[in-house]
Amino acid sequence: MLEKIEEFEFEKVINEFEELSKNAGKVQEETLRKILEENAAAEYLQQVGLDGRTDSESFKQCVPIVIHKDLEPYIQRIMDGDSSPILTGKPIPTLSLSSGTTQGKRKFVPFNDQLFDNTMQIYHTSFAFRNREFPIKNGKALVFLYSSRQFITEGGLPAGTATTNVFRHPKYRKLMKGIQSQSCSPDEVIFGSDFHESLYCHLLCGLLNYNDVQIISSTFAHSLVQAFQTFEQIWENLCFDIRFGSLDDRVTDPITRAAMSKLLKPNPELADLIIEKCSGLSKWYGLIPELFPNAKYVYGIMTGSMEPYIKQLRRYAGWLPLVCADYGASEGWIAANVNPRSPPEEATFTVLPNIGYFEFIPLNETRNGGAEPKPVGLTEVKLGEEYEIILTNFAGLYRYRLGDAVKVMGFHNSTPELKFVCRQNLMLSINIDKNTEKDLQLAVEEASKLLIAEKIDLIDFTSHVDVTKEVGHYVIFWELSGEPDENVLKECCNCLDRSFADAGYVSSRKVGMIGPLELRIVKKETFYKILLHCLSMGNTLNQFKTPRCVGSNNKPEGSVEILKENEELNKNAGNEEFDPEKMIKEFEESSRNAGKIQAETLRKILEENASAEYLLEVGLNGRTDSESFKQCVPVVTHKDLEPYIQRIIKGETTPILTGKPFSSFSVSSGTTQGKRKFIPFNDQLFDNTTQVFLTTFAYRNREFPIKNGKALMLLYSSKPFLTEGGVPSATAATNVCGHRGYKDLLKKIRSQSCSPDEVICGSVFNQSLYCHLLCGLLSYNEIESIYSTFAHSIVQAFETFEQVWEDLCSDIRFGTLNDRVTDPNTRAAMSKLLKPNPDLADMITRKCSGLTNWYGLIPELFPNIKYVYGIMTGAMEPYIKQLRRYAGGVPLVCADYAASEGWIGANINPRSPPEEVTFAVIPNIGYYEFIPLNEGAEPKPVGLADVKLGEEYEIILTNFAGLYRYRLGDTVKVAGFHNSTPELKYVCRQNLMLCINIDKNTENDLQVAVEAASKLLVAEKVDLIDFTSHVDLTKEVGHYVIFWELSGEPDENVVKECCNCLDQSFVDMGYVSSRKAGMIGPLELRIVRKGTFNKILLHCLNMGNTPNQFKTPRYVGSNNMPIFEIVCDNVAKSYFSTAY
Repeated sequence: MLEKIEEFEFEKVINEFEELSKNAGKVQEETLRKILEENAAAEYLQQVGLDGRTDSESFKQCVPIVIHKDLEPYIQRIMDGDSSPILTGKPIPTLSLSSGTTQGKRKFVPFNDQLFDNTMQIYHTSFAFRNREFPIKNGKALVFLYSSRQFITEGGLPAGTATTNVFRHPKYRKLMKGIQSQSCSPDEVIFGSDFHESLYCHLLCGLLNYNDVQIISSTFAHSLVQAFQTFEQIWENLCFDIRFGSLDDRVTDPITRAAMSKLLKPNPELADLIIEKCSGLSKWYGLIPELFPNAKYVYGIMTGSMEPYIKQLRRYAGWLPLVCADYGASEGWIAANVNPRSPPEEATFTVLPNIGYFEFIPLNETRNGGAEPKPVGLTEVKLGEEYEIILTNFAGLYRYRLGDAVKVMGFHNSTPELKFVCRQNLMLSINIDKNTEKDLQLAVEEASKLLIAEKIDLIDFTSHVDVTKEVGHYVIFWELSGEPDENVLKECCNCLDRSFADAGYVSSRKVGMIGPLELRIVKKETFYKILLHCLSMGNTLNQFKTPRCVGSNNKPEGSVEILKENEELNKNAGNEEFDPEKMIKEFEESSRNAGKIQAETLRKILEENASAEYLLEVGLNGRTDSESFKQCVPVVTHKDLEPYIQRIIKGETTPILTGKPFSSFSVSSGTTQGKRKFIPFNDQLFDNTTQVFLTTFAYRNREFPIKNGKALMLLYSSKPFLTEGGVPSATAATNVCGHRGYKDLLKKIRSQSCSPDEVICGSVFNQSLYCHLLCGLLSYNEIESIYSTFAHSIVQAFETFEQVWEDLCSDIRFGTLNDRVTDPNTRAAMSKLLKPNPDLADMITRKCSGLTNWYGLIPELFPNIKYVYGIMTGAMEPYIKQLRRYAGGVPLVCADYAASEGWIGANINPRSPPEEVTFAVIPNIGYYEFIPLNEGAEPKPVGLADVKLGEEYEIILTNFAGLYRYRLGDTVKVAGFHNSTPELKYVCRQNLMLCINIDKNTENDLQVAVEAASKLLVAEKVDLIDFTSHVDLTKEVGHYVIFWELSGEPDENVVKECCNCLDQSFVDMGYVSSRKAGMIGPLELRIVRKGTFNKILLHCLNMGNTPNQFKTPRYVGSNNMPIFEIVCDNVAKSYFSTAY
């Protein structure tokens, strides 16, 4: 039938099904005979004594009823490569992997061609009945499919999710073509490496084929809801892509980009049509038929744990029918939906008697306390009764308990129509109470009705049994779309408690054997984090079902931890009083014993990670002393660790670099070396962050006391993404800001942001920056500090303020938000803050109008400001002059010394000018060694307590996250000592080197030269906005190239003088002698157009960086070619030195 699929005959398929269903009993016997005949040689069937018999009586006498655990030893042998007939007569070609969302553990289940044939039969049958009701001709389907990569088991067997195994089957494409359900998305999108990118492209493909799309489907209703929730946030980006025929930079996978590029052509008419349609909708009701006018229905699994999403899906679907997909599991198919007009809540599934052999355990007898009754056959079930299904299939599962409870709702001829009730193994139980998934769902539905008056939706939910106290109790976790009145939540909590009507629960509650139910409200996107966790386990979005009960079965890195971490803080949580003086005393004590503490810190690091493969490979063998460590462990760079990191990126969870798997990667900016580095991040690194923040704040607060104020924090958090192996990754700043302990930390250091989370996590940086400024003005009287990671970000913020301040005043005056902010989440959050305030708008206007060249803008806007805080050393030093102009007399306080790899030192002298700042090393957050730089051949590294005053060193770091003797590449100078720990002054990056012949000029040498030359611009009243450098070796004699962006146009002769001054300011003897001897050509100064360095920033943001990470690269070349091309493309004028 499949080979002639182009001529699919709907009525023939229906007739065949009708024939099968009339003779269900006979077909079942024949199906069992075939299964047992094909697999007679299987070791398992031989062991139970079946001996080739194929009748049902012998089968039931010999073969035990089993669960997956009973079959695991057999499946393990197959996974290990044993190809003998273990469970089936022929070797199993593939394994399917369940999601693990119900029981927390993923199961391997045999998959073969017969199971694909079953899939084909189910799809044909279901489609034939569906097409009779909703005829489709030559249409396309917007199918939200996400296929994970198959992997190879230890024994060489391919394995993947059940959906992946189906999608990758050679007959799948023909099958979908036959049932007129061809996806409008190319395979490259379905098999894309990043689900966010695939989802974006699915939506884009749907819009490009809007007139052809007749079906919208996904495996689960949850995926459909999530797709259109995402559409709400990104529809303008999609329209932009359609208008200009270009693909958004968020799609980075090269294969996906190539496939999409073939589909995209500029189509402004379609973009305008979509904008018109979206703008005309109210709360996105009827979005799907509005976008896809020829859509016939929306299709997916909508029963069981998917039922709560029906309400949200109906809002998007409008009048379009929701059609429930068929009934199956990773283990195999059971039944088809042959009544497609039934609402999803009433959907039933008709068992196909020839795709497996089915038995049913009566549940009413079991629930009434009797012994487990004898299973009955397919044709022996009774109307209205509930059963648990036992499956025997063609892929080696015999009398296998699926764990599903179903109810017989009727019969189609002689085969039963089943309604899915719940998972049997999801049970809330403490005493004699027994509440199933269905009981939980009914209770949640009842209680959530109380939210309607508050205009708040229940986004998702799960449950937990807390037995940590003497009297256990149920815990229900809710994620909500808003913040209802406290009293309403109390009512919801009581309603949940009352709605569990199970007699065992009610009586146990009354006599105090079960404690009061607890309702915990979790933060927004908590359930999205659970989804990401499940994807990181190797699931695909098609598989994902929110686990309705979490507990010991999905610990330790599972859902229960995520929920607890994201609970909205209790009134008593996180309010421990922070004592700055105590923190100072602790640091003083540790700094007196730096050497001893360093040895203890190394011992802890090596003890915790003794089982790490890397440390075993180098022969450390559990030793924790510094002598053995230095003898065995080599000094390394990131390049040396890349093979190990790459394995972790791909999902390997064995102890490779650390004893325990780490939670995520930090991704460096790549601005220095052009390549972004993946660096391990874990809780210990966050604890280091906390210690550094608290230490530096304690000293800072002693000089500039802050009490219960707010901070204008110019922070921008990117969305984490998943590596190929499912490990969450983000910038270091995002990992810190997204950590569960971050808000508590900000409270302690009295630096709570005046901006809501939606602004910090906004999808568009320019919009977030605008809103940060607006939030600062709304809280102008409470702002006591201004902070960003780098000085560059603060300068940029107030440069932007110069351009947008009148728009900001307009927003404040009228209580409305400027249209430039389009992100719906950001707009919603800002709308809650905005109320008309003409008095504040007038005051800001007066203050801005009274300034000269914006000098002192910050204290003028924020009268209670104590200081401006951020990293101002190294590449940030050139921005200090511009920052002082805005800060007026407000102190500039340099932030602490760190890298993506970890923390090094704290600024405990906050009154030091940024140009003179030093950092005291905290001896217990890592183990430090230092390579002396003034000696000839590379000398032996020295320890923290062995460095010498006035000497320069390169830092070697060993931390708690898998970096051992790691060269940071930073040059520092020992400027003094705080007790026995050194105070370091940052000098420059080691790997930024201008070098042609025997010359060696560092980042610091470049900076000194630029500072000297730019002084010549002062008389011209022109500022140097930014700069970088390059070594040009394209001619016979190479030369240095310096790129400058200026605020105006100075006299030509002045620029020539600047060029000569730059050349003369490189005083390295190798450079001077090479210039004089003609071995290095005249230095070239290239003036670039205004906005060039902003283009570099935007390029880096497109690479996935955040503005918090961005540092202008002080050298550009082959290592960061795209940036080099940007500066070269924007050169306005060029000058050569005549100094030598």
